[in-house]
Amino acid sequence: MKYMAECKIYGNFFLCRRFARLCKNLCLLLTALFHSIHNMVVPVLMSLSASHNYNSRRHIRALLICVFLVLAPIALLTYLWQAFNVGTWLLAVTAFCIEVIVQVLVTVSVYLLFLYDQYLKVSAAKSKTAIETSISCF
Repeated sequence: MKYMAECKIYGNFFLCRRFARLCKNLCLLLTALFHSIHNMVVPVLMSLSASHNYNSRRHIRALLICVFLVLAPIALLTYLWQAFNVGTWLLAVTAFCIEVIVQVLVTVSVYLLFLYDQYLKVSAAKSKTAIETSISCF
């Protein structure tokens, strides 16, 4: 830890090391929480992309959670890389956070592709009915 010298000044060195270890474990727990939130958002996004009714509030809410799942790990990693020296736990937290970010980006990409596919199906159906009505007029 970069700030370990400050721990000696304030008092018990072992207490400070235990607190640092607790903070490291909480960071790992936080990345696990990001993973579980992502696992809850995936079925919601996939069902929204496949549904025929468009409720923009539900779409925006799910996409805001995805934005949070991208920005929160970036903020966590920025702080951790500034506050701690490189170690195995920092590399593990970094790998898990990058994994969450990539998973969220892939999920949103699949969601957008499903929405685009749905849009193409609806526009093709509308053009087909427009062609059929124009042919039936003759």
